[in-house]
Amino acid sequence: MMLVGASVTSVASAVEPEALCEQAVALAEQQRGIPGRLLVSISHVESGRRDPLSGHFGAWPWTINAQGQGYFYNSKEEAIIAARAFQAQGITSIDVGCMQINLHHHPDAFASLDEAFDPMNNARYGAQFLTSLFSQSHAWPAAVAAYHSLTPGLGEDYARHVLAVWNGTSAATPYSLPVVQVPSGFGGGYASRPFAPNAVSYAAPARIIRHNFSSGNSGLPHVISGRDLNSYRSATVRLAWQR
Repeated sequence: MMLVGASVTSVASAVEPEALCEQAVALAEQQRGIPGRLLVSISHVESGRRDPLSGHFGAWPWTINAQGQGYFYNSKEEAIIAARAFQAQGITSIDVGCMQINLHHHPDAFASLDEAFDPMNNARYGAQFLTSLFSQSHAWPAAVAAYHSLTPGLGEDYARHVLAVWNGTSAATPYSLPVVQVPSGFGGGYASRPFAPNAVSYAAPARIIRHNFSSGNSGLPHVISGRDLNSYRSATVRLAWQR
């Protein structure tokens, strides 16, 4: 199995980024006995985007969420540099990769950032986490909800959205996403943005990821969520997108 995973990683330079997640996540869910394309649907909700070059939609492997702010990057190298910059600023709540694994709440998931952003490693950990949740609830909808949050009421909207994507009755992301410029140096007004990496130049702007799974009419964002099996029951944190 490791040889298969290695083959997915080895062709990274020759495959469109969203295809890397698609292949890795599909393989991981098959290896773990997860219903077909359920984990893929979760990945689309977690880090889905439409490739500006190919037009294809899929989970994006070079995705980061830092303190509730989501970014797409153009390459694994850029994502690693940005993650290190966030960490250097003291930011600990960072979600990464296809499945948006939180590095703080899953400290033993990966040996390095390079491993964390590897689509196969990231997908396998996401699959492991989902199946561990299923082993407790014995129901896939409940496991999907818990992947987002174990706090009652917080995971249900997420699960409904994922299942709608899985059934083909809902899109994973909005049609348009606001762009956030990530200029080099970050002078002037950008200095006040605590979640923006400093002194890192990117070829193209990163993009905020926004999702809204709330069925209420208050107009207020519902962004609190959790990922850990134990500590998130009473204190939850944001996932890898801002709704």
